[in-house]
Amino acid sequence: TCTSSRCLPPPSTPNCLVSGLVPVLKPASWTSFDCVARVRSTLSSEARVRLGTRKRPKVKVGHGGTLDPMATGVLVVGIGKGTRVMADHLKGPKKYEATFEVGYTTDTLDAEGKVTNTTSSPLVLSPSILDGFRGPIMQVPPMYSAIRKDGRRLYELAREGKGYSDVVVPARPVHVHELAVPPPPLHP
Repeated sequence: TCTSSRCLPPPSTPNCLVSGLVPVLKPASWTSFDCVARVRSTLSSEARVRLGTRKRPKVKVGHGGTLDPMATGVLVVGIGKGTRVMADHLKGPKKYEATFEVGYTTDTLDAEGKVTNTTSSPLVLSPSILDGFRGPIMQVPPMYSAIRKDGRRLYELAREGKGYSDVVVPARPVHVHELAVPPPPLHP
């Protein structure tokens, strides 16, 4: 949790209405907003009980970045004044681990989409292939992402049947510091 003076509540604030940052382990199938809504509801209900009021107090809650609904992982949630300082705490490199299946392509570039192409060729991830994905690269976000273009989420446009031929999605600079494929598990 945040301990800077910008996050701490004034002395008159009940303990149940604290501010800060909370790491939330987001389960698969939950959206980032689902997590925020659950935290807000829980804190609001708890504050109502502790304050002895019927009316639910307003609790300001936000998240530090949208995770794909299929993704699991830590979602940084800001509470109260913690929402203001969240960006300061989220600067710097991030680490992602992924599990993926090879041999097919989908229209959404994830496992939820419709399969558009398959291959039976075995994929060999040699070090030279991985080298092309390390370092500074320009990455075009997928159409099924939460990035906004002209005020609308790309996934909204994609669900309307629009694709890269209809919407110009500029590439973004990304730096991949490390990329490795673990050895396959040994089976007895």
